[in-house]
Order: sequence, then structure tokens, then C-alpha cells
Amino acid sequence: MFLEGKISPSLLELTNLNYLDLSYNRFDAQIPEFIGSLGKLQHLNLSYCNFNGLVPHSLENLSNLRFLDLSFNNGLDLDGFSGLQSLEYLELSSIGLDAQILEFFGSLGKLQHLSLSNCNFSGLILHSLENLSNLRFLDLSGSYDLDKNLDGLSGLQSLEYLDLSSISFDAQIPKFIGSLGKLQHLSLRHCNFSGLILHSLGNLSNLRFLDLSGGYDLDKNLDWLSGLQSLEHLDLSSISFDAGFDAQILEFIGSLGKLQHLSLSHCNFSGLIPYSLGNLSNLRFLDLSSIYGLDKDLDWLSGLQSLEYLDLSSINFYASFDAQIPEFIGSLGKLQHLNLSFSNFSGLIPHSLGNLSNLWFLDVSENKFSGQVPNLSSCLSLRRLSLQNNMFNGTLTESIGYLSNLEHLDLSSNRLEGQISEAHLLNLSKLRELDLSFNSNLTIKISSFWNPPFQLSSLTLRHCKLGPHFPKWLQNQRQIEIIDISNATISDSIPHWFWDNIQMTEQLNMSHNQIHGVLPDLSSNIHLLTMDLSSNEFSGSLPLPPQNVTNVYLSRNKFSGTITNFCNFAFRSLGSTFGLYFPPALDLSHNQFSTEISQDCFTHLMHLTHLNLANNNFSGKIPNSVDLCQLSLLHLRNNSFTGKFSRSLKSCSDLIILDLGENKFTGTIPSWLGESMQSLCILSLKSNKLDGFLPSSLCHLANLQVLDISGNKISGTIPECVKNFTKLSLNFSPKSNLTLQINEVLLRSFPRSRLLPAFNAHIRAIKAKWFVPKLESAQVMWKRKMTNYPYALKLLTLIDLSDNNLTGEIPVEITSLVGLFGLNLSRNNLFGSIPHDIGRLEVLNFLDLSKNNLSGSIPPTLSQLSHLGILDLSFNNLSGRIPWDTHMQTFNASAFMENPRLCGPPLALPCPEDETPKKPRSTNNVDEVHENKFITGGFYISMALGFIVAFWGVCGTLLLNKWCWIIVLKMFIKVEDWFYVNMLVNKNRVQRRFEKH
Repeated sequence: MFLEGKISPSLLELTNLNYLDLSYNRFDAQIPEFIGSLGKLQHLNLSYCNFNGLVPHSLENLSNLRFLDLSFNNGLDLDGFSGLQSLEYLELSSIGLDAQILEFFGSLGKLQHLSLSNCNFSGLILHSLENLSNLRFLDLSGSYDLDKNLDGLSGLQSLEYLDLSSISFDAQIPKFIGSLGKLQHLSLRHCNFSGLILHSLGNLSNLRFLDLSGGYDLDKNLDWLSGLQSLEHLDLSSISFDAGFDAQILEFIGSLGKLQHLSLSHCNFSGLIPYSLGNLSNLRFLDLSSIYGLDKDLDWLSGLQSLEYLDLSSINFYASFDAQIPEFIGSLGKLQHLNLSFSNFSGLIPHSLGNLSNLWFLDVSENKFSGQVPNLSSCLSLRRLSLQNNMFNGTLTESIGYLSNLEHLDLSSNRLEGQISEAHLLNLSKLRELDLSFNSNLTIKISSFWNPPFQLSSLTLRHCKLGPHFPKWLQNQRQIEIIDISNATISDSIPHWFWDNIQMTEQLNMSHNQIHGVLPDLSSNIHLLTMDLSSNEFSGSLPLPPQNVTNVYLSRNKFSGTITNFCNFAFRSLGSTFGLYFPPALDLSHNQFSTEISQDCFTHLMHLTHLNLANNNFSGKIPNSVDLCQLSLLHLRNNSFTGKFSRSLKSCSDLIILDLGENKFTGTIPSWLGESMQSLCILSLKSNKLDGFLPSSLCHLANLQVLDISGNKISGTIPECVKNFTKLSLNFSPKSNLTLQINEVLLRSFPRSRLLPAFNAHIRAIKAKWFVPKLESAQVMWKRKMTNYPYALKLLTLIDLSDNNLTGEIPVEITSLVGLFGLNLSRNNLFGSIPHDIGRLEVLNFLDLSKNNLSGSIPPTLSQLSHLGILDLSFNNLSGRIPWDTHMQTFNASAFMENPRLCGPPLALPCPEDETPKKPRSTNNVDEVHENKFITGGFYISMALGFIVAFWGVCGTLLLNKWCWIIVLKMFIKVEDWFYVNMLVNKNRVQRRFEKH
């Protein structure tokens, strides 16, 4: 509860009042003048009260006041407190001040604590502050425009706490800091200093806390730190060291025996961490996250037996292909927080991890771990367990149910199989967040009568086998804020109790199931922000939407009737409890609507960011004028809209996708289209009744990736300025441009007071993959088939001007669009030759120039297009030989047919130079007859008799002659003896070799 209104003067009746605390209320007024009459007041706290206006001068009458806190009252104006001579504690954080005000503070001789953080004052620190000889605490953080000359602070020799973070020095650290001998706490975070850090800082022997994080281009000589033997907290995170350095330079940190907190995250050193860091026996906090090129040898960690917090996330280990969690991690018995996410670890989770009985946070997500989910039943303190996006397989054992303190369980995006039953969840009474999504072989088989002991805030079972029946065990879950049971094989209707239970739900996704029935009135739900029921079998008319909904996705169902309930509804750009920002969107595509949309309704719908009415039978006209157009994505494809190109679209300057294809629009393409929509990435006007010329202003669409104007009556020539399609002139990159494009829209249109939170939340929403595929999808004619691209801006670059009345030559400038995937100029009246340099389009996958009047030869460079999957040059007047080599041999004759003067493979018509003279047939026959006269039956008989006589003439003589027989026999005996001796010799050699080894 908050106090509001005016503060009653009856407080004056408390004549002995010495302590007054009115903080954290909502007065929304000036500080009352009468407070200055409370003469005995020693403690006054008015922080967080929404006070505004001038601080009354009567407060200077409080001569006994020792404590004054006016912080976080942004509307206050301050003159000074020179009369408060007893003041010891002054807190003015987050109040807009001028640096000149500091002159008054110099007279407060007893002041010990002065906090001016985030006051946004500027100018020179006055030397009058040197008079504050008793000052022990000074916080000037967040004063971005303060003069970097801080010599006025050099006299504060009693200072123990100094915070100068987020002050832009643009130079070295001020020299005087090294002389503040009593300093115990020094924060220079995000001060933009660079170069060599003064070695005089090493003289601060009493320093316990040092934060240098966020420094840029620092000198890597940090030996001076070794003198800070009292140091307990050291933060060097996000420091960009000059030219980087080897991790061995950290050797000296191992001598800081009292160190308890060490953060080196986002630093640019690499190599092996020195083993001396293992000597830090008192270290409790260690953050090495986001370091690239670190050696995978982590054995030095085994000495840190006091460690409670260890972050090794997002480390790019050197030779990380076989980096594994060391077994000794399980010996760090005091460990409570362990983060190993995004570090490319692989292999099995060591069993020793189960020894960490004090562990309450474990995140090994986004790695390559395999095997079964580790048994962590001994880690009874575990509250957050994140194992998502690895390669864990097999079944999940019921031991997970022993973790009775578990609040967050994420096993998504693995390869789990088998069943999850109530036995796995029976003892998880504190469970708040459960995510088993993207385990397509995992079956959720829980009894309909089971009453879970927990109340979930987030349930994500996307791409699991949850159906076919709707999960009745959710009946008592009344605190759920996120529900995602999409693509979960549910073939059922939604029970009435479900709509009553989701009164706290902000995000609901039940898409890609076979859920049927009629939706009830949802207007009583005040928390639902995004609702996705697409790709189901819902029917009937549209219900009244939830009061604060921002995104409604009802595509690919069987809805019919009118959309009046959404015409009069005010979609709002709101954020959720989870920090996600959703630009307002409505998707009713692929349903059975057949109704006219009124001008007023259309005007209202153009206040959305994303509108998709495609593939219905809507009719009507786009209004000619609107008061406000916030559209970034507009899909009206395949309806019955009529009228000319509406001038109201000229005010839709943030459009990224404009799809008006397959309607009945008439008239010409306006010249302002290319001038007003500089963010446009996809423009589809196909299959309408548009005529006239292609305006050259289209070439101003530098971000264009898809241009589809096929199936109209466009005449004239193709503009030579197509080379100005900058995005198509770049080599293809698989990274989506949608994030950048929509964020630019946010920067232009979102209120500046909420800009940064909305921007960051939008990035998180994209990572959550809640709405990006729906926003980015587009339908195009690809390879003669209508194809839906769910990530159109990531995958597709296309120009389709087919089936029009275009004339003239194909401009050679089109060959500069090296990022093109598809080019279709077929069914026009183009003449001239195919551009000679068409081989420059190296990533071209689809080329259709058929049914024109093209002439000349096929350029040889066409055969260099190794990615070409479809080619059609048929029905032209091309001539000459087809360049039949390399990749061209994959195309059949239909790609070249009806070009009468084309020749060579794969066509049957040979080229003239391929024909050779034939020899007379009669001559060949005479020669063959002459050669065959010598080969008769007698020839073969003579050969057989000659062989028999010769063989027995030689062999018979040897057998009948005694001496010849004896000589042959001796020769065989010698050969036998030679073989025998050689076998014995080789046998003995082999035996000796084996005896030696």
C-alpha cells in the first residue's frame, strides 16, 4: 500500500520527533514547507516519493539533522544545504543537478556520506569539496558529462569508498586516486579510460574492492595489482586489452590470497590459465564466461575448494572439438552455481557431478553432451536445472523426481524417448517452469485424474507426444503464465474449464494440432498478450478477443463469418511479465472467410504491425487515406480485393513485406512506391490486372530481396537501374535481415522512454521463436509451384516479371545482381540476346527465359552456373551450338525445344560441323570377302595336326632316352632340396626375431 495526497501539518504536533521516514510513497507534490519546523529532527528520509518542485529553504533550519535522503525524486530542484552543519549522511541519487551545486556541499564539514549517482550533472568538480575532510563515502557514478579533471577530489584523504563508474574520462585514470591511502572500495566501471594504468594504484594497500570492468585498449601490464594484498573483489570483465594478451599474464593474481570474487568475463586473452590461480583458497566467485581461445586444461580449478559460483559459459576453447567436463568438478563441494552453457562441451556428464550436494543452479545447455540424462538425485538443493539443446538420449529415469527443491526444469531440444508419467513429477512440489519441448519421441502419459503438487508458471511441451486427448491434469493449474503445447498430437476439443483457468496466462500456443470446436468469448481475460491457435480445426465465427491481447494467430483453421470483433478492437503494444515485447499482429490467413471488409475496418487494421488476411475470399478496397499506418508486414494474397493501388499505403513507410498478389487490383504501379517504402524487402503484386510501365523509382528499393510482378499486363522495358537493388547485388548470406529491419522500425516508432527495454525484449522474443516464422513467411511462385517460405528473408532472393507484355532487351545490368537465386522473365516479348556475363550469377538456382523472342547464341558462361537446378530457354529464336559441358549436361531437350536454329546435344539435331563423309558400301564388302577367303575348315585342321606332331616329337624323345630321363630326374631332386633348405633358413630367422621382441 502507498500513501498518497498531501502530508498533514499535524506532524508539527510531534514536537520531539527526531526520526521521520516517508519513503516509497506517491505524494506527487512539493515537499511541505512545515517540515523545516521540526527542529529536533535528526533523520529524514523522503526517497522514492515522487516529490517535485523546489526543495523548501526551510529545511536549512534543521540544524540537528544528521541523515537526509531525497533520492529518486526526479522532479526536485535544489539550491543548497549550507545551513545543515550537522549533516553526516546526504543521499541525492537520481536527481537532476548542476555541478555548481557542489559548492554548497563544501561547507558541510561533518559530512561522511555523499551520494550523487545518476544525477546527470555536468561541468567541473569544484575545489570546495576538498574541505570535506571527514568524507568517507563518495558516489559520483553515472555523471556522463562531468569534466574529466577531478583534481578537486585530491584532498579527500579520509575517503574509503569512491565510485566514479560510467564517467567518460577518455584518457588515463586520474593520478590523485593513487594517493588516497585509506581507500577500500574503488569502482571505475565503464569509464572509457585507456592506455597504461598508473602503478600508483598498487599503493592502495587497504583496497578490498576494485572494479575496472568495461575499459578499452588497456595496457596489458597489470603487475601493479600484485601489491593489493588486501583485495577481496576484483572485476576485470569486458576489458579490451591492447592487442590482447596471453592468459599467463594473470600469474600474479594467484598471489592475492584474500581474493573472494574474480570476474574475467568477456576479456580478450587466450591460452592456458596459469596454475597459480588454483592457490586462491578463499575464492568463492569465478566468472570466465565469453572468453575465446582459452586452453581446455582446467585442472587448476581443482584447488579452489571454497568456490561457490563458477561460470564457464560461452567459452570458445582452443581445440574445443573434444572439450569435456573434468571429473574433479565433483570435488568442489561448496559449489552452488555452475554454468557451462554455450561452450561446445561434449561427451558424457561426469558422475561426480552428483556429489555437489550444495548445488542449486546447473546450466549445461547448448552443448554437445550425449548419453542419458545424468542422475543428480543426490543434489537435493538443486533449484534450476537446464540441459536443453544437447544430444541426451534414452529414457528419463524417475530419479529426477527426487529433486524436491526443483523450481526450473528444462530438458528441451534433446533426443529423449520413452514416457514421462506422474511418477517423474510426484515430489516436485516447488516446480514453477517445465520445458520438455522438441523431444519428438517423448510421450507425456499422465493420468487424467492426477492432481499435481505444484503450480506451474510456465509449461512448454512443444513437439512432444501429449495427445490425442487434451491434458486434463492441467485442470488445477491456475497460475500458468506461459503455455506452449503446440505440435503435440492433440486431437480433441478444449474443455470449458481450460478457458477459466488461464486468467493469469500471458502467452498461449496450441498451434499445429487437430483441436476442433468453437472458441468462446475471451474478452474477460485481461492478461493474455499473445494467442496462437493456428493450424488446427477450429470453426465458427471469431470470438471477442482478450482485452489486452497484442498478437492473435488463427491461420489455417475453418473460421468463417465476419471479422467485426477484431475491427473494433484496440491491439496494444505491451510487454509481458517475462520481459517479451510483441508488436501487434493479426493472422487470419488460410480460413474460410467470405466477407467484405469495410473502409473503417481496414483503417483500424492498419494500426497493426503485422496483418495477414491471405488465402480467404475477403473483398473490398484499401482506403485511400488513413490517419496512421504502422504496418511492417501486410499479406493480402489470394482474395478478391479490388480498386487501384491505394495512396494510403504511401504512409506505410515501415513496410518490410507487401504482398497484394492474386487479387483484382487495377491501374498502374505508382512511382511513389519506391520512394516511400525504403525498408521494403518483399514486394509481390502477381496475378492482378495492373498495367502501365515499371516505374524506375522501384530501383530505390535498395533492401529488396523478392520482386514478383508476374501475371499482369505490364508493358515497356525492364529498367536498367535494377543494378541499384543493393541487397541483390551482394553475395548471399544465410543470416536473416528481419531482426535488423524490425528493430529499425522500433527505433523510429517506439516511445523513447521505453525504447531500450522494448528493444532488448524484442531480441529475447526472437530468440524464443514465438512469432518470427509467422512474421517473416512469404509465398512465391518458385520453380513453377506456389511455395511457402517460413523464413523468406533468410532463404530467398527472386525477380519474377513473367507473363506480362514487357519488350526490349534484357538489361546487362541484371548480371550484377550476384545474390539472385531465381530469375523468371518468361512469357513476355523480350528480344535481343541473353547477356554474355550471365555466368556472374553464381548462386542462381532457377532461370526461365522461355516464350520470348530472344535470339543469338547461348552464352558459354551459362555452363558455369553450377547451382542451376531449373533452366528453360524454350520457345525463342536462339541459334548455334548448345554449350554442352559440365553442369549443362544435367538438362534435357525440353529446356531448349522450339528454338529452330539450336543444335547439338541434348537436341536430336546435329550441328553442321559434326557431319563426316561416309565410305562407299561396295568397297567395304569386297575387302571383307577377300580377307575371309583364307579362313576355312582345312585351316583349323592343319593347325591341330601341327601342334600334336611337334609336342610328341620333343617329349617322346626325352622319355625314350635313358640318359635324358636321368638328367631330368636329378634336376627335380635339386629343385626339391633347394626349396627345403630355404624353408628351414626362413623359419629360423622368424623365430629369432620373435625371441628378440
